[in-house]
Amino acid sequence: MIEYLQLVGATLCSALLHTVGAFYNRKAHGKKNTNALYNMIYGVAVFLGWSVLFITDYSFDVKVLPYSLAFGIFYVLANWGLISALKTGSALLTSLLCHLSLIAVSIWGFLFWDEPFTALVAIGLALVAVAIFLCLYTGKPDKTVQKTKFSWKWLVYVALAFFGNAGCTIVQRQQQRVFSYQHGNMLMFFATLCSALVFVAMWLKTDKQDTRILIKSSGYLPAVAGIANIAMNLLVILLAGASLSASLVFPAMSVGALALTTLFSVVALKERLHWWQWLGIVLGAVAIVALSV
Repeated sequence: MIEYLQLVGATLCSALLHTVGAFYNRKAHGKKNTNALYNMIYGVAVFLGWSVLFITDYSFDVKVLPYSLAFGIFYVLANWGLISALKTGSALLTSLLCHLSLIAVSIWGFLFWDEPFTALVAIGLALVAVAIFLCLYTGKPDKTVQKTKFSWKWLVYVALAFFGNAGCTIVQRQQQRVFSYQHGNMLMFFATLCSALVFVAMWLKTDKQDTRILIKSSGYLPAVAGIANIAMNLLVILLAGASLSASLVFPAMSVGALALTTLFSVVALKERLHWWQWLGIVLGAVAIVALSV
């Protein structure tokens, strides 16, 4: 029973990473340099969390540092792209496309990790392609779905989040393969240190005219997202040592988080989609399961 509660908790935390960002953008609407402040607070919160984990389970190998640097770069791209995409486009479609970054990880696995290309994976990849097409196809103008029409700016941001997420996963898996699944906390400690420093530097260069107002009204939100990130990783670590199969845990987390984000987008953000975009979301959820098993 406790394992399923851990899975539910990890799913909720995963959903929070997207819904909190969307809610922050709504509260900070009209203010200057909101993304820089969000990423700075979020990045520092995540770094502090990994600092505790690193200290409590210390290990060090200088050869891991290049992996940390690479992860940190992709992490900056992923998070900057995510909060910017949530600001300029649909939270629901942004969440789906971020989850579909599994396709890049799968392709990398075939090319460099000698992972088998099964019929299930082939179906998953095909569904990803169809899902992305359906979600991005806007069709004829419709006043009831104007809020879901995407801009090229949103597309660039969501692409950054997509490839940033994929890069983080690839670097992390590669590091674990090379170092026999050791030094995971060290990897994340130095990676989040690098990303936090970048986020702080980016924030320092911005106009801070609205900073005080933003911190008072919504500064807690990126901190909540950072705490959710750490909690999710802790729960995933606990689930790794549990009896639940990874083929259940990761698809359930991804699809569950997408479902919760969908509920939030429809109820709280009042997003409206075309019927084929809903079909794309369903196919995307099926693709996530196929690629995660």
